[in-house]
Amino acid sequence: MTSPQPSAGPSRGLPPHWEHQIGRVAIVKLSGDGAVIDWNEGAEHIKGWTQDEILGQNFSVFYRDEDRRRGLPGYLLSRAREDGSVEDAGWRVRRDGREFWAHVTISAIRGDDAEVVGFVKLTRDITADKQREDERAAHQRSVAHELLSPVTALNGYIEMIGDALAEQTRLLRHVARATENIVEMAKEMSSSVDARDAPFAPHRIFVDDVVRGAASLVLPGAAGNRVVYGRLDRGPVLGDEFALRRAIAHVIENAAKYSDDVLRLDVVDADRTVTIRVQDRGRGIHPDDMQRVLLDGERGRYADVDDGGTGDGLADAVRVVRQHRGRVELSRADDGGTIAEIILPHDPRG
Repeated sequence: MTSPQPSAGPSRGLPPHWEHQIGRVAIVKLSGDGAVIDWNEGAEHIKGWTQDEILGQNFSVFYRDEDRRRGLPGYLLSRAREDGSVEDAGWRVRRDGREFWAHVTISAIRGDDAEVVGFVKLTRDITADKQREDERAAHQRSVAHELLSPVTALNGYIEMIGDALAEQTRLLRHVARATENIVEMAKEMSSSVDARDAPFAPHRIFVDDVVRGAASLVLPGAAGNRVVYGRLDRGPVLGDEFALRRAIAHVIENAAKYSDDVLRLDVVDADRTVTIRVQDRGRGIHPDDMQRVLLDGERGRYADVDDGGTGDGLADAVRVVRQHRGRVELSRADDGGTIAEIILPHDPRG
């Protein structure tokens, strides 16, 4: 890595080998084929090897046997080589065999001819965060289980009332549809917790169907009055249908919360990307808040403190979309509302 050039004035830039002064982050320099060629004291502290022991070894020694068998280290290097960098979170192994939960970023380093000559790997030990997340997941699983039983029973009673009232069932059908959605949400909540540590296994799905399902989930019985569908291309992508539906539902819910007018939903297939666009005519988002509201627990300055929002919905949508190698973008509409776009890579099979 090249240190910044000294600037004019009192600042002289970073000293040589500055990375060895960083103790809480493992900084590992890899050759083009993944061999360790240098690392800092933080890496020695987190991973347990001394520098003399690790130099020349392939970085795959930091991974569990099952991850090496399924080719995870090589896959991450290929992703970094192709995309410039890659992030991953998962179990890693210390020299003494103990495991820790790590957040890893691998960045490709290119030479003057633009060819990849090596990689820089940054690793943080976030085991404490993982433990807190597991506790939250256990609570979420418990809530889902407790929610599912009474709502399922309620849905059964509604069906019985509908059978008894015969023709006077229009409103009951809306209630039944709402309870069915709650049942599906509870099942999805439980299954998403159980599958959290499972490898991402995408399959071919069509985004227009997912968008319609998300709108019905957020606005049961009212979608016909609150939603206008514009351009709806099929939009084939590789992904997890349930996770994507949840992400899109978060975006639609956020738009519906801050707008009493209709929402416009579009799906635009642009060959290499599929864009889901949600446009509202509400109060909008302050320009300085466009990026902040995508973070965990953050809400914009126009948010109503009494509306029950937590600031987690859009952040969850961002996580899901990033898992699908996509991105979420917010912008201000010409009429003062907000345009939220989820941009996903097109299924490469066409």
